[in-house]
Amino acid sequence: MENHIQNINDALTVGAGAEQIGSKSQALCCGLLDRFATLWTFLEQEGVEPTNNLAERGLRPFVIARKLSNGSQSEWGIKYSERIMTVVCTLKQRAGNVFEYLTRVFYSRLEKGPAPPVFV
Repeated sequence: MENHIQNINDALTVGAGAEQIGSKSQALCCGLLDRFATLWTFLEQEGVEPTNNLAERGLRPFVIARKLSNGSQSEWGIKYSERIMTVVCTLKQRAGNVFEYLTRVFYSRLEKGPAPPVFV
């Protein structure tokens, strides 16, 4: 396996220094070389995913919603979308009830009571 990793390192080194390939390709090679050691963490540590598919799957519903709604038209809308998406994604990861949490937050705000509850 180490031989294959060395071959990839060599290819990236060549790509980073080659002038006949475009600057974007060179930048990609340089960027990968800068964090080359971290690219192989999944080989050494149990439980580390080799891809970012989990993160991609978490973002997919929000990307689709933004595309279907043509995004936000104001700074307030952008901030609201970012915050609500963060809450929903976090609660889903923690198996929390989004409706229940948001209801508690809204009642807390309406009653001018204590600060909204933190994630459980």
